[in-house]
Amino acid sequence: MTTIEDTIRYLDGSLASGQITVSSPPFQFAGIAVASGRRSFPIGPDGTIQIPCFPTIGAQPVGVYYTATYELDKGSVYDEYWLMPSTISTNIPTIRASIPETPSILINAQQLTSAGAVVGQFLGWNGANWAPMWPAAAGLASVAAARAEHLNEDVRQLQLLVKQLMARVKVLEGE
Repeated sequence: MTTIEDTIRYLDGSLASGQITVSSPPFQFAGIAVASGRRSFPIGPDGTIQIPCFPTIGAQPVGVYYTATYELDKGSVYDEYWLMPSTISTNIPTIRASIPETPSILINAQQLTSAGAVVGQFLGWNGANWAPMWPAAAGLASVAAARAEHLNEDVRQLQLLVKQLMARVKVLEGE
């Protein structure tokens, strides 16, 4: 478990009090099944918190994160998303994520190769089952041609996102 230890302050520097409610979907970390749940933790009168959480970085399914709902004494209520590293302790700026990771669907390559697919085909629904298909046969040729002119920009944006994600992972892992 990782313990979040921090002091919550308002913009003017004064200490906040209230509570933080932490919730997550079910996930697994290091062979430990973590049930979904929701638990509230007090923010002490001196603004301090101590919140134990299981790590989400390296957990299954990929992309799992905590939602932290702040309910502060001056009426502020807002949500944050936390990506928890596998360390003894951490603080909120280290775990705060501006955009939570989104789990993606993974297709086993064997699904394509065992069905006789060749380079250039994709796995598509033919109305009865999943099967290798050619883009043109699926009516995607015109779509592919239209996207070709934007491909270089898409690749540059993807490279930038990967760089940002890798930098975030390094920060969260304390490197």
